[in-house]
This record gives sequence, structure tokens and C-alpha cells, in this order.
Amino acid sequence: MGRLLAPHGVRGWVNARSFASSSDSFSQFTNLLVHIDSVWKTMELENVRAREKNLILKFVDCHDRDQAALLGGADFGIERGQLPELTDGEFYWHTLVDFDVINLAGESLGVIDHLFESGAQPVIVVRAENENRLVPWVDHVIKEIDSTNRILTVDWGLDY
Repeated sequence: MGRLLAPHGVRGWVNARSFASSSDSFSQFTNLLVHIDSVWKTMELENVRAREKNLILKFVDCHDRDQAALLGGADFGIERGQLPELTDGEFYWHTLVDFDVINLAGESLGVIDHLFESGAQPVIVVRAENENRLVPWVDHVIKEIDSTNRILTVDWGLDY
């Protein structure tokens, strides 16, 4: 859901960048999973503040700037069961990973490796045998999402 950045102040607060569409949702969580030394560790949140596009987080066991600095660069998230329910037509990006991607001509472009936000629109990274393709997630390109068969149909050529 985001990445921890540099310390904020001297009392254990840490700056964080949220990858969520809304940072408001973080106030409902009491714990975050933090990826430290190749292990996901549950850390209890003491406080969360929104600041412009980022967050400032205070963990219960993080009391000073030195402890906060050790968290810098760590990814953080939540348990999947904590994600809010979605309405029809909405998808969490992680659920689309490994979908087959085909174009309108029925040609396989590969499988979805991951998605990322580019600023203008989300981008799908499609992993093919010898290359990765970048496909924009925009209405005129995304034609059908078949969750049952795990297929994404796009208006995108093999030579794009």
C-alpha cells in the first residue's frame, strides 16, 4: 500500500508515501505489515496524519528519530482481509496479476506482471517471453475483464 520514507522530526514519526487511491483509509487501521529484512512484520500504529500527498505515521514501538530512520525504504501494507469490499466493475490490482492479455485479434500479448501509477493513468506491465509491454489502463484500450477465465482483452497491437 505504500513505502516508508525518512524520519519526520525527532519523536519517532516517519514520512510515508501511500500508493492507495485515498490516504483517508489509513486512519481505520490499527496495524500495518512492514517489510523489514525480507520479513513482513506486524507493527501497531499509534497515529496517522495526512500531509499533502503523503502520510506521517507513528508506530507504537518507534520512539525516536534513529528508530524511524531504520524503517526508511520499507514497503508496508495490510492483510488482504482488511481491504474494503468493491462494487461491480472495480478491481484490486493484485487480483489482476497473471491474467492472460489478448488483443481484439485474439493474439496473446503475455500475462499481467504488475500495474503501476504513471501520473497520467495506471499502466499494465505485460510480461511476454522475450519482453515486457506497457499498456495504458484507459477506457479506449481496456475492452473486457473476464475474471472467471482470468483474461484481459485490450485494443492493443503486438507491434505497439
